[in-house]
Amino acid sequence: MGFSMHLLPLLTLCMLVQIDADIPTPPAKLIVCGSSIVNEEGNEVMLRGMNMDCYYYLYDSDPEAPFDYASEEDIEYLAGIGCNSLRLCLNWKMFETDAGFRLIDDYLSWCEPLGIYIILDMHIVPPGSRASDRGIWSSADARDQLCELWRSIALRYADLACIAGYDLFNEPSPPEAQQWWDLSHCIAGAIREVDSNHILFIESSSWNGAGLRLIDDPNVVYSFHSYEPFVVSHATASWPGDSPVPDAYSYPGAVLTGMQWVGWSSGVTRLNRSTSDWIYWESGVITVPRGVEWVSIKVQASGDVGSVLFDGLQLLQNGTEQEVVNRDIEEISYRRPGQPSSWYFYRDSGDFEGTFSDDSFTGTGSLGITGSGGSGSWIQTRSFYTGPLFQVKPGDALEVSGMIKAPENMGEIMLGLDYLRGNYENYDLNRLRDGIQDIIDWARSSNVPLYIGEFGALPGSDPQSRYNFVTDWLRVMNDEGLHWAFWTYRNPDEQAFGLWYHHSVLDSRLADILSAAYGVY
Repeated sequence: MGFSMHLLPLLTLCMLVQIDADIPTPPAKLIVCGSSIVNEEGNEVMLRGMNMDCYYYLYDSDPEAPFDYASEEDIEYLAGIGCNSLRLCLNWKMFETDAGFRLIDDYLSWCEPLGIYIILDMHIVPPGSRASDRGIWSSADARDQLCELWRSIALRYADLACIAGYDLFNEPSPPEAQQWWDLSHCIAGAIREVDSNHILFIESSSWNGAGLRLIDDPNVVYSFHSYEPFVVSHATASWPGDSPVPDAYSYPGAVLTGMQWVGWSSGVTRLNRSTSDWIYWESGVITVPRGVEWVSIKVQASGDVGSVLFDGLQLLQNGTEQEVVNRDIEEISYRRPGQPSSWYFYRDSGDFEGTFSDDSFTGTGSLGITGSGGSGSWIQTRSFYTGPLFQVKPGDALEVSGMIKAPENMGEIMLGLDYLRGNYENYDLNRLRDGIQDIIDWARSSNVPLYIGEFGALPGSDPQSRYNFVTDWLRVMNDEGLHWAFWTYRNPDEQAFGLWYHHSVLDSRLADILSAAYGVY
């Protein structure tokens, strides 16, 4: 099904395009004209905005949280620093009552008099409670529900010029890319049945823009999010991949982008007897060999071990105890249900399996390995999320210890280390630009506009690096003629992306950087 016939009257406005005109107040209706967004007077409009996340993640526990997020004074503040658009993050559950529409209507009443456009973004989709929940891909009912929800939203706001358009699904990330393009077609069709006016903001199947495809509708802006390099934008974050991201970086400069395995501590003391009770076990002293920069704790079982449990893991480095992430195996992964946070099982051979047991020496959980005739390991190495890892130098004396319970052991059990080296790449303004050049080239060859719906950075341990990073991304986007929205306006705590933190404290340096970019320097 195509949608272009709905839009022919609006597309005649493409003949009237003028560049760099002021946006009128109240806002004039926007449409896509080739690679530009124009209003109904024919003036080109560059959307340079702000994400209003509306504490979407708190809605289940506090239905009033989205309404406490911002006020009319906040929108006046944003207008005063030059922001001309908001990406309003919505939670599908708000529409089980009238809360979703009440929230949108509040923002409309504040934004319209100030000439600020609103992009409605479905940030949490059925049947989930988190932005990372992807239950929709295994539920046809949930997909139908999302299409119908968008139909009802579009029907209500079809004639309102203050709404720039609809961002159909935040970071879809399906198991297979075609699942998203099928669903986007369904949503677009549902919207176009009742609303031929508004722009559709369609994200790629992966959040970083890989695999963007054209759909059969001329009134579309193609969108992606840009947080690369991730260890800079998410320094100190504890939630990605269940493991804290390191904060030892300086931007611009060399950035840790991955890990290379170079060996393991094979010469440790091994437990080769059974024990029905928990016992304390030590690896013995491990001397770090040449060529090793990082180590990861490794607990391994091989042979006929039956069932073995590990708990209370510790690491000494040159006699000093180090902080082991989730050492007592009490934290549960929210990305991998039923699995321990920050620990990953690998079957080396045989029929070994990793388990998460509530039989623990301390706390509420323990790592388990069951099997025979092979080997398996729990480790904390996961891509470049190096928070659980330990930086070392050759010659360092290390020792791993912990509690072990192995009532059926007839094999070998060990506490040891994996040896690693880091992969590094120099990041600066030109490297940021190079990272999205393929997407820019695709959009130009397709003659469509691009919108970076999210970008930003945590303050980490070096706020100046954050300011440098945000400044460079703004320069790249403005130089390349991209539409954009900063993530995000407000956060309830300090270590967060918000322009405001602790809910009411302004990062004035960041505000100046954004204001300059809104006004294009």
